[in-house]
Amino acid sequence: MVMRYDRTVPEGLLAALDGGFAQSLVAIAREGRGGLDLQLRGYPGKSPHWATLYVGLTKILDLIYAPSKGFRVDANKAYTTKSNRWEPEWAKWQTADWLSLGWPGVENYLDHAFLKVQDRWTGKEGAVQAAFSAYGAHDFTLTDREVAVTFSNDAEKTRISTRLSRPLHEALKTAPPAAWWTTAKPLGGECDALGIGADGAVLTIEVKPSGVAQGVTWSPMQVTHYANLFCEWAATTTDDAAAGLEAMLAQRVRLGLAREGAKVMRPLQVRPMVVLGRPVVESHLDRLLGVGVAERGSGTVARFRDDGVVELINNGPVATTVLPVSGREHNVGSRLRPERCSTSSA
Repeated sequence: MVMRYDRTVPEGLLAALDGGFAQSLVAIAREGRGGLDLQLRGYPGKSPHWATLYVGLTKILDLIYAPSKGFRVDANKAYTTKSNRWEPEWAKWQTADWLSLGWPGVENYLDHAFLKVQDRWTGKEGAVQAAFSAYGAHDFTLTDREVAVTFSNDAEKTRISTRLSRPLHEALKTAPPAAWWTTAKPLGGECDALGIGADGAVLTIEVKPSGVAQGVTWSPMQVTHYANLFCEWAATTTDDAAAGLEAMLAQRVRLGLAREGAKVMRPLQVRPMVVLGRPVVESHLDRLLGVGVAERGSGTVARFRDDGVVELINNGPVATTVLPVSGREHNVGSRLRPERCSTSSA
């Protein structure tokens, strides 16, 4: 069994972003305006790697790097149009010097493509995800978004996912039925974000926009499944899981996209966290907490205040260490617990 998660990128790509020809991508992301966000991407042990510039939930540019080939630029086909000043030559492998000379043209493309992004990518969940990614918390650090572990094959993925999700579905069968209580949808494998708490716990984070009843209601089950997947990865990987996460964070710190100082605790622990967009619909929150009770777990529920600050709305085990608490709280005790939320990193 091989589960892997590693989004560190080669030095060549980092150098291009850190004072090199593509440093404008980092400057744009640091501003955090309009839902813009830069993430480092790649598959463990494989080439190429890339840096993705997101606007909400859509990406308008990938800067792709392979040590043996050089650089190229790609993007969603919706944006690579002549009217957006896109040049087809950018999509071919080029040297850093060649692409550096043409980079002002890439920046001109970004100006045009940004204006063509549809509201569906920046509204609701997209807006909440972007705001959360840009949120400068002092008590936890975001390390990645759109996060998933990889498997050696589809059969392994199905087997492990089924084993981990079965207890969650079984727990719901014992819960008191309510008029809104319906069968939960199948659980996915990609969580919205990953973070490191002030105490060093790894946080699997699910972000839900305001007013989406089903998404908010079943988020405890969803995010607990993601926590279970990362626990499984940490327990079975041949790599040093904690050191790997810190290496990924160190690259973001180098680019000024994350703060310094966060350390992953040893033995590694994983906890789920749900972030709700404002305004929070109280009936949806009550349903969320009801599902959390059924799962009998431990984790964190948070929301955006009107002033844009994230606040906790429960006092579970993570509440005193993840985010400052203000406003109304809910006594939900030890809910949202993954089946395995503490493990030694291999």
